[in-house]
Amino acid sequence: MRFVFWQQFHSPHQYALLDALSRHPGGHTVELVLDQNELSEQRRNMHWNAPNYQNVTVYTQPSPALIDLLISQQRDTSIHIFSGLRSNKTGTIAIELCREQGIKVVVMAEAGDWNGHGKAKYLRLLKHYLLRARYRSNIQRILAIGDLGVQWYRRVGYSPNLLTPFAYFVEPPRIPLQRPRVEVELLFVGRSVPYKGGSLLLETLSHLRFLPWHATFITEGPERARWEAQALQNGIADRVTFENFEPPYAIAQRMANATALVLPNTADEGWGVVVNEALFQGTPVICTTLTGAKDMLQGNVHCGQVVAPDVPSLRAALEKQIVSGPPSEVERETIAQHIRMHWSGQAAAQRLLDAVGIPSKGMPTAASKVNL
Repeated sequence: MRFVFWQQFHSPHQYALLDALSRHPGGHTVELVLDQNELSEQRRNMHWNAPNYQNVTVYTQPSPALIDLLISQQRDTSIHIFSGLRSNKTGTIAIELCREQGIKVVVMAEAGDWNGHGKAKYLRLLKHYLLRARYRSNIQRILAIGDLGVQWYRRVGYSPNLLTPFAYFVEPPRIPLQRPRVEVELLFVGRSVPYKGGSLLLETLSHLRFLPWHATFITEGPERARWEAQALQNGIADRVTFENFEPPYAIAQRMANATALVLPNTADEGWGVVVNEALFQGTPVICTTLTGAKDMLQGNVHCGQVVAPDVPSLRAALEKQIVSGPPSEVERETIAQHIRMHWSGQAAAQRLLDAVGIPSKGMPTAASKVNL
């Protein structure tokens, strides 16, 4: 089977999936079509790099003629997977060609912002109503990122039968501990924007001054100065360190040494790939119900806790983790092993094949072969 992924720009979040799919024993071919060659400025500021694909054919900023060719060739054995609907110029041209030619497509997308995003959410919902009206007859499957994604696309009006819970997958190597920790180190990694919940975390930590802990915020953005001032005002500035974004390996080392990663979202977070990164290091995660990657904490009690986005709930979770102390090496390996089994690139590729009805031998089922 030929898989064609249409993306705005390189996405490290999808590298593990595309790489594993290109190596699948079913002999699938994988092509990636990019509207832009560069990572977004936001990602570059976070020290992300474009992935180096080995078995994936990459097209960058294709001409309309090439887009038409990519859509029209091998129609009976091709599956086109779009990262969102009309999210960029190249993808819009391609999905319009699919609509005109009656070609079924797969959409992989996060939830639209809903919880905690004010009145703008209604305009966003209206936009997606209109997109559904235009493309629903062409959509074979929606790979909704996280349970929040499933909730969103049901809200938009898509049939539950079209929705498959999906995720973003990264597969960093596990980094050995530099030294066993005896003190509790809490880690926050993310942009300094309101919905990331930095203010909620600082407020909660101010209620836990009677316990031994230190917190590090790896963050940049418009709210950072406000968060630093809040730490000072709350009397915990000597126990909270703010650092700028670092290269991926340095972040991974911090995660490997941390007692827990905390992602205290106060509004919808499409996924939150730092959760993947921490769990692959065997580090438990505390996140809120508004974090898309909360799905990863299910199925293993060592992986962490999912709590409501309020001070009492977060305080209870943090207190439990602080009292328990840093995870043992056995606990870390239990977490990492569970995550490798269920959230690796190989697991992602199999989820995708199952979602579009392709058995392990690599041939489409009779039902899935129609209009692919």
